[in-house]
Amino acid sequence: MSDYDQVMPLVQAHVEKFGRALAVVRETHVGHPVEQVREALLEACAAEGVDVGAEVVEDAARLISEGK
Repeated sequence: MSDYDQVMPLVQAHVEKFGRALAVVRETHVGHPVEQVREALLEACAAEGVDVGAEVVEDAARLISEGK
């Protein structure tokens, strides 16, 4: 089995966890201030057990706040 084949299930699981966190926050925080969305997103990521970079969280919070 190649390194790629070994790592991809872990990457996929990470993406799925982050996707669930985004979905939860998007349902409840569209249009809210970025600061509130950021906090909710950090909490949702922690609940999913996923660590996401600050820049990714900031971008996602801004987009959710803007309703995108």
